[in-house]
Order: sequence, then C-alpha cells, then structure tokens
Amino acid sequence: MTNTNYLESRGSRRALSNLLPATITLIALSISSVSGAQYHDSVERLIVHAGPEILIDKVRVIDGTGAPAMEAASLLLKDGLIVGVGPSGTLASETATVIDGTGKTVLPGYVMLHEHLVYLNPTARPQAYTTEHIPMPPLYLAAGSTTIRTGGTFDGDADLRARALIEEGRIAGPDLHITAPFIEGPGSFSYQMREMTDPEEARQFVRYWVRAGATSFKAYMNVSLAVLGAAIDEAHKLGAQVTGHLCSVSFREAAELGIDNLEHGLIDASDLAADKTEDTCPTMDAEERVRLMDVANPAVQDLIATLVQENVTVTSTLPVLAAGLHPAIPTQGAFDLLSPRSRDIAQKRWIAYLGPERAEQATLWREELRREMAFEKAFVEAGGNLVIGTDPTGWGGTIPPNSTHAALILLVEAGFTPLEAISLATLNGARFLGVEDEVGSIEVGKRANLILLDGTPDRTIADVQHVELVFKDGVAFDADALIESVRGTVGR
Repeated sequence: MTNTNYLESRGSRRALSNLLPATITLIALSISSVSGAQYHDSVERLIVHAGPEILIDKVRVIDGTGAPAMEAASLLLKDGLIVGVGPSGTLASETATVIDGTGKTVLPGYVMLHEHLVYLNPTARPQAYTTEHIPMPPLYLAAGSTTIRTGGTFDGDADLRARALIEEGRIAGPDLHITAPFIEGPGSFSYQMREMTDPEEARQFVRYWVRAGATSFKAYMNVSLAVLGAAIDEAHKLGAQVTGHLCSVSFREAAELGIDNLEHGLIDASDLAADKTEDTCPTMDAEERVRLMDVANPAVQDLIATLVQENVTVTSTLPVLAAGLHPAIPTQGAFDLLSPRSRDIAQKRWIAYLGPERAEQATLWREELRREMAFEKAFVEAGGNLVIGTDPTGWGGTIPPNSTHAALILLVEAGFTPLEAISLATLNGARFLGVEDEVGSIEVGKRANLILLDGTPDRTIADVQHVELVFKDGVAFDADALIESVRGTVGR
C-alpha cells in the first residue's frame, strides 16, 4: 500500500499415454473439473471457449520453468487440466474444440504477489480508500494473472467476499489469496488502519483473520518489533505467512524475527539510515537514500547476505516506482479504466509530476528506480528469492493489465532475460504460495491456467501486452471483453 507522501517521494508508484507417441505426456484424470461450473450471465458473455476438451495447436509454449520455448507445439486441455503437451499434430481428439495457435505463444497464468482491491477516494477528507472488489478482479484476469495475493486491505471482509463471488461464478477473476487488513502501529497515514501496540492484540488479530479465511498478513510502516514478532509467531503456528512494508522495523530486524517476505525492496530498507533506532522510522532525505542505495555499498551487500541467509523473499514492485517515469506505465488505456472523476484527477496529477518544475526531482526518482533494479538483480544473483507484484494503489498510474505487463518489461530492463522474468512471475510466485503442484508452469496434471498471446515474449518482452485469451481452469476468457466489462468503473 502506498500513501500520498510515499507516492510523491517515489515519483507517484500462477490413461491415454499408451495410444500416443512417447514424446507426448498424458495422464488419467481422477478429479472433477471446475470448467463445468455455472457462471452468471454477465460472466458467460466474457467466455469464448468452455468445452470439456480444448486443443491449442501450432503454438509456441513457454512453460514457466525458464526453459526455452517449445516451437510448433500442441496443448490438450480436458476438464480444466492440462492433459497433453507435445509436438504439433501429435495430440488428437475427435471431440476437442481446436484453437489455431499459429503466430501465438502460450505461457502459464501469472502468479502476482502484491495486488490490491482498493482505490484511493480522490475527494475524501481525511484520506480514505474504497473497495474495488467488482472491477479489479476482471482486470487482473485480463492481464493474464490467474492467481494473485492481495497485498493488504482496509476491508478484509470485502476481499473475502470477492473471492467467494469468483468461486461462485458471479464475477470473473483470478484465484485470490487473501492478506488480512494491515498490522500497523501508531502514526498511520490512514485512519482506516488499525493501530496496535499490544503483542497479544496482534495474536488475537491473526487468529481471527485466519479463521475468517486469510492466508497472509501485512505489517506496515509503524509497527513495533514486539507486535511484529508476535504476529509472525502466531501466523506461523497457524500456517500463514507474513510480509511487510516496513520502516520502524528494519529489514534485518524483520528477517531475524522470521518474516517470510518484504515488499518493494531496498527502497524501503530503513537499515541504511544512520539515525535508525528501535521502533522508529528514521529521517533520511531522498538524495541521501538514493546515494546509499548502491549495490556496491558494503551495507547493501551485507543486507543482501542477511536476507538470503534468513530465506526472506523480496517482492519486486517496479511498476509503482516507475509510474509516470517510464514509457511502459501508465498508458492512456490504463487511465480509461477509471471513473470520469478519478481519471480527471489522475491525469492532472500525472502532468504535474512530469512538469518542468519537477525535472530535477524526476531525475532523482529515475536514479532511485535504476538502483532498485540493480538491487533486485544482485539479490537474485546472490541466491535470493524474488517474486513479482504491481502495487496498484491510489493515483491511477498502476492499474492492471498495464501494471502487470509493465512489471515484466521492467524486470527485463533490470537485466533479467525475458524467460527469467516470465518464470519469476509464474512458477516462482506459485512456489512461494505453496501451490506449485497446481499452477505456475505448463505441465501435465496441472490446472489449465494459461495465457494465449500474439507474439514471442521470450524474444520481445513487450509482447506480453498482446493477450488474447486467458484460461482459468480450462475456461477461455476474452481479454478485451474482460477489460470492456469494467471500463470506466474503477474509483469514485
């Protein structure tokens, strides 16, 4: 979650085998399919193919493992699962709907780890966020995200209800892994955040939200060591994970407490500040922060080593850092998804950020982005685990699908290969969530959560923007129709 000051400081920001050749892998099916689920009429209109068998032929396959693309391949989907992968022409089914994949690529559905179902109310005083659990899920699905973890919320019940609506077929959207409302300390930027000072209160909070259905918790900037430690301990007892957008607690302190995940990367590591004291956010101006965000800085190298040693995953959220500073984000199409009032305010704000009087500050923000990219590459090269998110927050610059596609484009600009970026956004996210046996790669037996796009994103990463169909459990949704179904409805 990003507050207004944070935005300004950053530049606004998942028994036929004997009959076929040995090169083809197939399995017998033993589970029922959700592809036969009932959908509300408004969702059915977004579906292109929903038959029990679908054959995608003459297509390139990127499997999400980092392996080179398989050229001229076929995928056979049955009852919501991938049942065959092989060379084109070698998979046969007399009853399957056939999709011609000529000139197209199929890849696993994205598994994105820092997403939100909220939007800043542009006119509320004091500052407030509204739930966007109806328009946001279709936009995530349109991007190709078939699994997401919410990155914190002001209304946990609304997020849980959104998950239920998707599962009931009443709205289109990805699998939702729900993060509970924020765990925050005194001094929050938003009155909607619950401020905790008692470790026992944190334990009770964790127990309540796990019972409600949350699988993750998000500690925020002013949380204390004692409260965070209690939340981590209780969450782990109950099989839940904890992530953090921190400041008063340093990355090293959080790692030593056993935190699973840290958001945004080096840009939020208060470890670098000379005046950092326990349970206090340090004061550090932008110039000094950027100067210290140098991967050659011994303090940064030491922090990377600590995070790797403690097995702390870092979530890359490059889109929210690059919004307004990079041509990949935002696009005009992203603004067009907003309600008229929110769009007008967002565009005016964007213009203000790019105005001549901001040129010097924008240069600093771009250097900040470059150094965060360098940190993420160095972290992975050192053995660190990186997952991907977009942090679509309040000002309109980071809305899916634009933000999702920008995340991959920016990773490649950071030095990752396109195949590496795709793997980070698919299989790596699935592994972190513990659902890699179901999603995250194209393998026989896994759910048919797939993206069919025009182009070759392993060669030209910008082709991730050309999504045509998104398969969720073997049901093919029209990406453009998903977008049109909610155009102009995000925000107030």
